[in-house]
Amino acid sequence: MSIPSWVAGETVVYTGYEGATVVESTLKALAVSATSVELSDTIVSDEQRSFTTTFTPGTAAAWGYQFWVDPADPTGSIVGPEGEKYSVKGTETYDGVQATVMQYSSPDAKGEVVFQTATGLILEESATYPDFVIIQNLASVSSPAPKKTVNADGSYDLVYADVTGRTYSTYEDVYTAAGTKVAEVRDYTNGTGGVILYGDNLKVAVSSTQESLQSGPDSFVFKPHFATEAISAAPGTNDETFVFNPTFGKDAISGFLASGANHDTLQFDHSMFSYLTAGMTEAQEVAAVLLHGVSSTAAGAMITDSHGDTLTLDAITKTTLAAHAGDFKFV
Repeated sequence: MSIPSWVAGETVVYTGYEGATVVESTLKALAVSATSVELSDTIVSDEQRSFTTTFTPGTAAAWGYQFWVDPADPTGSIVGPEGEKYSVKGTETYDGVQATVMQYSSPDAKGEVVFQTATGLILEESATYPDFVIIQNLASVSSPAPKKTVNADGSYDLVYADVTGRTYSTYEDVYTAAGTKVAEVRDYTNGTGGVILYGDNLKVAVSSTQESLQSGPDSFVFKPHFATEAISAAPGTNDETFVFNPTFGKDAISGFLASGANHDTLQFDHSMFSYLTAGMTEAQEVAAVLLHGVSSTAAGAMITDSHGDTLTLDAITKTTLAAHAGDFKFV
């Protein structure tokens, strides 16, 4: 891989935790040749350390993910010089631009890189080590070091507040004990909210006063967004449960898996639908909701309860819901 000249002068700032200590690392490309990069690295934690070194990547190596990914070939898998493996996970829209998501792993770490598809410019990078988490913040984006909360089993979340330069002001990343990111929750600057699910068998519960996500035995509580909440299940995820309580507001789900052995489930409280009566079978309850509470919109099937709350299932039709009554559960 030829090193692009624009890498010279680029700076990447990582913030995270080393144990309970906040760490900030500033990596800057001082000089670039066709085959090597001279880097300075300043690390600030309980002490400050600085050093300068030169890296020379192999012709097929992708070690330079800290600064770029070759936009001419952003697909497939590559093995770096230290045994780290890089593979493309898919594409997404990242703050209005088309981006490619690449996962990587090495003997002692794993993480994810998001880069602008057209240019290869890194937009976000994260890595998880046994006792160290780093999150890349771009120069155009600023936020304080994250607040980390660890559960008894080692699962944890990282909360970033007062974020600038993005369409959201706060976001929270949820990780399993193994360091796998399973969800991200965002508070957008326009007052709406977003939940992105990356793991399987997750439970999202929404009410007017609280929103939560359950991963295995662990539960994480978030701020609810009564105006609009957009829940997105990443491609390939399955067996999610979405729980809606009275007066939850206006929500939408994209990526809902309606069919298959590991389909997703919608759970509602009986009291949300005035026409559901005691003694009804579950099949009768589903039929009643489909008749009185489900309408077709351009976005997808919309479920409206007796309080005026609405849930839109993007790209899912009323016909699809009728064919998969097992997607519903009433308690």
